[in-house]
Amino acid sequence: MKIKLLFFITLFSISISQAQTTFNDGLYEYTVLSGTDVSIKALSTAFISGTLNIPGTVVNGGIMYNVTTIAKFGFANNSNITEITIPVGVTTILSGAFGNCENLFEVTIPNGVTTIEKDAFNLCMKIKDLVIPNTVTYIGENAFANLDSLETVTVSWPVPLVLATDVFGESKWTGNIELIVLNGTHDAYSNAPIWEDFNPLILGKSTFNITKAVQIYPNPVKDVLAMELNQGIQFKQARLFNNLGQLIQQSENLSTNISTLKSGLYILEIETNKGKLIKKIVKQ
Repeated sequence: MKIKLLFFITLFSISISQAQTTFNDGLYEYTVLSGTDVSIKALSTAFISGTLNIPGTVVNGGIMYNVTTIAKFGFANNSNITEITIPVGVTTILSGAFGNCENLFEVTIPNGVTTIEKDAFNLCMKIKDLVIPNTVTYIGENAFANLDSLETVTVSWPVPLVLATDVFGESKWTGNIELIVLNGTHDAYSNAPIWEDFNPLILGKSTFNITKAVQIYPNPVKDVLAMELNQGIQFKQARLFNNLGQLIQQSENLSTNISTLKSGLYILEIETNKGKLIKKIVKQ
């Protein structure tokens, strides 16, 4: 009887201990990971809109806890968030943490973050500028996929971080995104897998925006697609791909007839002396 009672008390103590590993403050749910380190997630996306400043600490039961992890899908699927500041002290952003925050246009990732897991910012389609701190040592698949408005990515690793092929989704189409790198690392990034698909630049020097130097019209298009380049930009070739990435047409002229193609979405790659521009083309 004493043995059974002791066993029951032990199980009861364990269940109480497990129940105490999670708590909330009315807005966020925290899970104790180790010691005073906790992960954070939103209790409900309905209460979060506009600018989100994620707290770096929380007090519960007289104990101060440090937020070190953004939980899996912690703030995902929130169309009301427009800006996010992740606090210093966070080291890990788990899978899908901010996925499908479709109106998010600005995010601050602090130094100290080491891990950004898969789909962390997937489908955040309004982010224009992305700065990845050099403390990051791992980025999961599709972490930054489908960022349709992305214009610049700034990195400061002295040696390019080795990436999976799909960190930025279909990396083949990142040629119209400017990559800003440390002075002296231009050649390294120009020859590194995935990074070489961008337009490497020197950090701190004036940047060239190829998207403003090349005009494509009309789009949508029925028959003839024309390209116009600013003075000083030398046209090399244009290649047209279907949505499966298969090469459909190739031209060395500034206009190309696509009247025989089926209606649908195509990808136009324009190569110049200043880099490549990738544009989505709608064939009517």
